[in-house]
Amino acid sequence: MNTSPSAKPKQIRSKRYKYAKVMNEERHKLIDAVIGHGVGVQLAAENLGIKYSTAKTIIQIYKKTGRTERKECRYEFGQLLRSTNFL
Repeated sequence: MNTSPSAKPKQIRSKRYKYAKVMNEERHKLIDAVIGHGVGVQLAAENLGIKYSTAKTIIQIYKKTGRTERKECRYEFGQLLRSTNFL
């Protein structure tokens, strides 16, 4: 065990950052640019101020499922139980 005065205790990791939310209007613009006008995903993402990985995922979801809108918030398990009067 290291008991020297310079030994620091482990730092507790701070809360993680929240994901940036891409609104439906920006999603429509991205899909229109990439699918409709043939612009590259990276260039369209830069123009709209969206991260490349987020833009790529939005396009993949659109191609697989046709969904262009954000999903509604999901319930946590406890909230779902309370809302259906199981508890």
